[in-house]
Amino acid sequence: GKPSSLIRGVLQIPLALGGLVAWAKPSSVVNHVAYSDSGESSGDASDIVGNPTKVAFLTNIVSPYRVPVFRHLTDRAQWNLRIFTNAKSEFDRNWKVDARALPIKQSRTLSWKRTVRSKEPIIFDQRITFHFPYGLLFDLMGFRPSAVISQELGLRTLIAAFYCWVARAPLVIWAYQSRVSGSQGAWRNGFRRFLLRRASVVVGMGAQSREVLENWGVPSETIIDAPNAADRNLLADQLTRSDASERISRIRDKYAKNKNVAIFVGRLIPLKGVAHLLEAWKGLSEKVKQEWELLVVGNGPLESLVDAAKADSVTAAGYVDSNEIGFWYAAADLHVFPTCGDVWGLVVNEASACGTPTLCSIHAGCREDLIDEGGNGLSMDFTNATRRVSELEKALKRSDLEKMGRNARSAIATYTPENLATRLGEAVSIALRGKSDLPSVGEPIEA
Repeated sequence: GKPSSLIRGVLQIPLALGGLVAWAKPSSVVNHVAYSDSGESSGDASDIVGNPTKVAFLTNIVSPYRVPVFRHLTDRAQWNLRIFTNAKSEFDRNWKVDARALPIKQSRTLSWKRTVRSKEPIIFDQRITFHFPYGLLFDLMGFRPSAVISQELGLRTLIAAFYCWVARAPLVIWAYQSRVSGSQGAWRNGFRRFLLRRASVVVGMGAQSREVLENWGVPSETIIDAPNAADRNLLADQLTRSDASERISRIRDKYAKNKNVAIFVGRLIPLKGVAHLLEAWKGLSEKVKQEWELLVVGNGPLESLVDAAKADSVTAAGYVDSNEIGFWYAAADLHVFPTCGDVWGLVVNEASACGTPTLCSIHAGCREDLIDEGGNGLSMDFTNATRRVSELEKALKRSDLEKMGRNARSAIATYTPENLATRLGEAVSIALRGKSDLPSVGEPIEA
């Protein structure tokens, strides 16, 4: 008498077959992506005392800044974690990922690149990769997780929602959103609302993300706030090296001798707002240009814009590996983040951890969470052509940037991969319990 129960029952037959295949052929469950120095799996359920809960984590790729989070999740004694990816990396990334001992499986995926145009409030083009992980459902059927965490709101999460509906497993959606990303058309936002209604718990990333999710109809009590986090230990290790001061001085002497340094770190693509920054920098007074050098760290299709701006006290440093980036932040007096709509902006976390204050775009998803205006950083609208030059010059003339940097380092102390992993762990625990006793906004979580 219940068609939905009948459908679920029929669809659970392939789930059972997937379990038999996984038992007979363990390699179908754990198949590591060829990341550098990737080790063996952390073990199946039988290797861990207490029959831990199987948890699947679905993501596009394993990025370097996510590795510490995944390590903390893998170390949870009550979990048997598997990370399912669509690809090893993206076409425009130069990352080297050390994913040793992480239980990673790359699902069979169709991928294609296309250029998309952001709609209001900020219009910009970006080249991105779309993934259709057609093998993901079979991977989930083989692993049979008791709970699924899925990043973002696309086809991967749609497949996860279908599996969870058939298997009666809770779905946790980790949704990166900002006001800009949340204003991209009725059809796209309607699809996102549909997916979010399938989730037991939604993990947001800060104040802007919560605002967007609530506007899409997600009940406030089902949202857990998990602000983004950089690997502060990696940066601290760099800056406490015996030759750190020498390396920092070498950067300043090479690129901006006897001048103050403003630094941009990121891909040179329209989303990052580098064109707006260069336009604003060009309009600065000659006196300010004599006192400041803009150091651009990164590569991408807009490199020609940076090269053309050399006469305006702009220097291109190219790509810098994450194992060296701490020296570059520490060499700067001000970090500039002119994004047109990043859903967060991890470079702000990194700069703050190195004691460098940020002049942050008002369109960055992290602005409300990380920038205390005039206290540990500054903000402005780089897309405002009538005001950006004057606001940038005003920021560069401030005499309290060093103090802001010290405040930024203190303020970022709780934004750690461990706390981020703890939030994700709580989201899964709450989803499995089927309760709504979620922590309130800003409530501290014990690591």
